[in-house]
Formats: sequence, structure tokens, C-alpha cells
Amino acid sequence: MFGNPSGQRYHESSMTATAPQNKPPGHEPDAALREERQRNKEATRRSFEELLDLPLSIWQGLLNKILYLPDTNYRLACRLSEAGRFRDAIFRLRITLWLAPEHQPSWYLLGHCYYARGEHAKAVEAFKKSLQLNPDHEDTLFLMASLNPMLVAESKLPRTMPAHLAREHFDRIAPGYDLEQAKRGYKGHMLMNDGLRKWLDTQRTNFVMLDLGCGTGLCGLALNDIVRQMTGVDISRRMLDITRERRSVDGQAVYDQTFHRDLRDFLAEITEPSFEVILAAHVFPYIGDLHDIFGGAYRALAIGGLFAFQIEPYAHEAGYGMIRGQGRFGHSYGYIRTLCERAGFVMLEHRSVDLFPGLVYDQYVLIKPEAATPASSASA
Repeated sequence: MFGNPSGQRYHESSMTATAPQNKPPGHEPDAALREERQRNKEATRRSFEELLDLPLSIWQGLLNKILYLPDTNYRLACRLSEAGRFRDAIFRLRITLWLAPEHQPSWYLLGHCYYARGEHAKAVEAFKKSLQLNPDHEDTLFLMASLNPMLVAESKLPRTMPAHLAREHFDRIAPGYDLEQAKRGYKGHMLMNDGLRKWLDTQRTNFVMLDLGCGTGLCGLALNDIVRQMTGVDISRRMLDITRERRSVDGQAVYDQTFHRDLRDFLAEITEPSFEVILAAHVFPYIGDLHDIFGGAYRALAIGGLFAFQIEPYAHEAGYGMIRGQGRFGHSYGYIRTLCERAGFVMLEHRSVDLFPGLVYDQYVLIKPEAATPASSASA
């Protein structure tokens, strides 16, 4: 590279040469390199001395940042996920798991983000790791079963959607819910309206109704002309914010009172007949086990009161379960019929309806008859 002043040549077969004995006058690269290294050492020494002179509080702060780096990234990932920025959340979670590979909440949230992005194979792998670290983690079991119930042991299959998952889901979609449902051709509220009016005396305009899982209040608006008092219950605060703003054609609030509650808890607290109609449009697919709901609806209804709801059909006749790839529960006719009989209801109507174009649901209308069976039989 620097030439060969001795005139010696490399031997082609060995690629070796005899080193020159003398250096060119005034040319000492090794000495310059040694001086540069010495200067670097001195600069490094001074830097360490300056660091050692830092106050203890600064050292403690630096140490805390290092120790809490996994938690900092996890918390940031949570905020990004809540905002729907799943790709950015995944990046932060990967940092967290590189620093803390056994952090189960991060594996779950990573799977959740992949699930939301439709990257189901990656979601399954993250969920598997989450369950290795916590085999009974409710949220992981639910989302894993949503992708494929066969991936979850039968004894651990979800019986309902975890309440906070439902709350987060509907809070997130609330702002654009009505517009999105309209684009998809949703008709649940119109079908519920038609189904109830068939069995009600529509000359009356003073019915007292309870709308379970009222969402943004579409059903209340459709039934407003025959209602004296409409009560709405929903687990999503943001949905209820929209419901409270619903106004009838004469400018009156559509819902007289609303409750931010889990509908099962709300029904459980009602001990005497308080309503003439209880309805649940496109709600039960997110709940699963309906046993307590039937008992609660029975207690809350006056004699002759109607209980109307929509469910997604389920292939297994005797029960209910998660529908693969949908994140919803299906319920069989046999299951609904059994709950109806145990609670003391009489089935007035069961018919198939197109809730969305090409998506068939079952709509039921039950009545609490005069010679009703006590609601306690629902626990038999």
C-alpha cells in the first residue's frame, strides 16, 4: 500500500516478502498513531472523571431509567395500542421483550396488536407465549379462542367476553359507529322495531322499556313514538355519550335515563317488575353465557311483558360457543329454548333475519305469561 522502497518483490506462489529494513526519512506513521491513541485515552479518562464527579441524584436517575426501561416501553405500547397505533405499539413491545423476555403482559399485548392488524399467525405465537407464562390469563384465552377455539383446552374455553375488552372495543369504535354500521348495511334496530310492534298494542304510546346494550341508541330512536320511558344500559361510556344526545323529532331526549354498567350486574340488582319490554339488539353475541340474563329479565318484566333479542346461530344444538375467527359467541336454538322454559317465558316468535347483508341471525320474542313459572327455576 505504501510502496516497496527496498525493491524486493512478492513471490507469486507464497505471497510473502522480505520486510524492508529501513523506513523513509521523516516518515513515522507508528509514532503518530501512538500519539493519537494517547490523546484518546486522556480524553476518555477525563470523561470518566467528570462522570464520577456527577451528583449522586443524577446517577440514581440514570440507574432508574435503565432499570425501568422495559416498563417505560410497555406503558408507551399500551397508550399506542389504545390509540389504534398497533404497528408502533408492536415496535415498543419488541424492545420490552428484548429487555424482559418473560414479561407476560407484553406477550399478551403483542398478540392483541397482531390480532388487531389481522396478522393471526403472529398473534397465535404471541398468545402461546403469554399462556406459557400465565396459563389462566382470561384475555389471552378469549382472543386465542376467537381465532380458533380448538387452540384452547375445553375446560378453559371462555364463557363470556371479558368486560374490559368489550368496554375498550366499543369505546374505540363509538365515534364512527353509526356511519360504519350504515355502510355495512346493519338493520338490527329496524328488525327489532318490526319484531316488537308485531306483538305490541301500537295504539299505546306509554310503554316502559329497557334497552340492554343500547349502544348509540338506534333502537330507542326507532321505538320512540310508542315509549313513555326508555332506559338504556351499556358498558361503553363513549357509546352512552352519543345515546344521551339522541333527540326525537320534537327535540326531546330519546332515553330518559342511561346507566354505564355491565347489563348482567344491572339486571341482578332488579328485584321486582319494572319494565313492560326488554330488548337486546345485536348484544348477546358478545356475552356468551345467557343463563343469568334470562333470570334477570324475567324478574324485571311485568306480567305480559316482552323480552326480544337477536343471537348468532350456533352449530352445536345443545349450547353456545365461540365462532371461529369472529370474536363472537353463537347460541343454538336448543340452548335458547331451554333457558326460556327454565326461566318461565313462553316463546312467541323465532325467525331468521339478515342483520347485515349475507349475515343471518336469529331473532326471538318471548313473553312472561300470567301463569308464569317463578324465576328461581332458572337456576334449576
